[in-house]
Order: sequence, then structure tokens, then C-alpha cells
Amino acid sequence: MVGRDPNADFPIGDDSVSRHHAELTLTPDGRLFVTDCRSRNGTYVLHGSVSEPLQQGAVSLDSSLKFGEVVLLARDLADRMGANRGQTSGEYVRCRACMTPVLLGQRCGECGRTGGQ
Repeated sequence: MVGRDPNADFPIGDDSVSRHHAELTLTPDGRLFVTDCRSRNGTYVLHGSVSEPLQQGAVSLDSSLKFGEVVLLARDLADRMGANRGQTSGEYVRCRACMTPVLLGQRCGECGRTGGQ
């Protein structure tokens, strides 16, 4: 589960994300299956600069997904799902310097600051 709920598998601390935004499942063929949970601001798969609404479907791990206004890489989500089966993965927040989504306490890949600081 991706959502604002602190108990979600991928909690995202952003008001554009619904409490229970989307369900994620890894498929046997190595793709990420995404189901939008009637989120307020939608779930989208990004193709370059074009956002395509996604209610339910499998996406390649090379895709970027947009939950509300937060963009995450499908590969990063799948990697965390594989590495953390049954564990809470940590909360995504926006970097205060550049607004890139980053795990709380981790370094931002864009500007190098620590997430949440």
C-alpha cells in the first residue's frame, strides 16, 4: 500500500497523496502491478512529459509513477518490496531544499541533503 497512512508499506508525507492511495504487487514476470484505491488526486504512469491515468495495470520497472504530486520510480518501489517483505519500509517526505521525494533520514539524490531536514 502506498499512502499517507503511517502504517502503509510506503507512507508518503504529502497532502496530495490519499491515506490509502494505491496497492502494489510484484508480478512473477518482474513487473509492478498497481491498483489505484479511488485516490483523490489519482495515480499516473509517466511517459516522458505525458501523464497517463492508471486505475489498474502492470507497469515496467523502468516506469515512473505519480501518486498525487509525488513521483517515484517503479524500480525503487519494487526493490524495496523485494528487500522488505513484511516490513515497514519508511516514510517518504519531500526534501526541503529541492522538493524531491526522499525517504525520511536518507540523502536526497538531487541535492544531497538528508530527507526531512
